[in-house]
Amino acid sequence: MHKLIITKNLREISTDVSYGYTASAKEDKVGPKFLRITDIVPQIIGWNSVPYCEIELEEKKKNRLKIGDIVIARTGANTGANATIKKEGSAGYDVSSTLKFAES
Repeated sequence: MHKLIITKNLREISTDVSYGYTASAKEDKVGPKFLRITDIVPQIIGWNSVPYCEIELEEKKKNRLKIGDIVIARTGANTGANATIKKEGSAGYDVSSTLKFAES
């Protein structure tokens, strides 16, 4: 059986394109998970090694990653690495060197 693959541009399926939140990553659980570009290995996010960050409520609302969001590393050695947020409860907050595309 053949799978039908449909190709679309990100702008066709995105309602929001934004840079992430800028903060210092912390190993101690001082807040929610803080996704960095080094945590994005193509198609995989190793949530067990993702650190935490302190974040204010307003920034928390604006920068929360949700299921279906696509994150893409925009700088560094991982430029272009991307992943889709897939699990409920794993979603954290993205660092400023990522681009986030929220699904339509």
